[in-house]
Amino acid sequence: MKFFIKKKNIFCSKSKFTTGFTLVELLITIVIFVMLTGVVLFNQNKFDSTILLKNLAYDIALTIRQAQTYGVNVKESPISGDFTSYGVYIKIEENKKIIFFSDLSSSKDGRFSDADTTCSPNDTSSECLQKYTLKRGNYISKLCVLDTDGSCLDVDELTINFVRPNPDAYIYADDDFFNRKKYAEIELSSSDNSSKISVVVTSVGQIYVKKQ
Repeated sequence: MKFFIKKKNIFCSKSKFTTGFTLVELLITIVIFVMLTGVVLFNQNKFDSTILLKNLAYDIALTIRQAQTYGVNVKESPISGDFTSYGVYIKIEENKKIIFFSDLSSSKDGRFSDADTTCSPNDTSSECLQKYTLKRGNYISKLCVLDTDGSCLDVDELTINFVRPNPDAYIYADDDFFNRKKYAEIELSSSDNSSKISVVVTSVGQIYVKKQ
């Protein structure tokens, strides 16, 4: 007796459509990627600008604190050899420069007498000890002092001086060296004006950084 086994043929079916990206899908993906990359880079630049401006504000606050420390601790002037007061002078027209000075005048009025000096270390007639230049496009956008009505009055020049033995700040605005101010604010801005921050000094010697 013969037995016949019928072999069943198995065929693998193939889809007539091949999977993948179409040109339209590829273009949409590229556009989305470019948009996301742009957003990330824009926020990164803004973040970097904010950090740099914040660091600058603390550097300025430390400079004012240094003047306070020198004045209170009766540091001998490196220029005249006298024990004098120390201060910081800022002019809004030169909004990228801050001058650290010692008061060498005989009247000891606290004013900075040579604003256009180059701060040469060999110039014994200059009150300027060091000139700090703001970089990376950051600048001083506003100077103001406390007005009688409690508002912050804009000024062109600001002098913050410290005289021994008190840690109090002698704050003067413009050319008025007869009326001490109770409050001064130095507003700093980034190059694109996207970030602002302020350094605040009070007449009792408090120095701090205020966020906008």
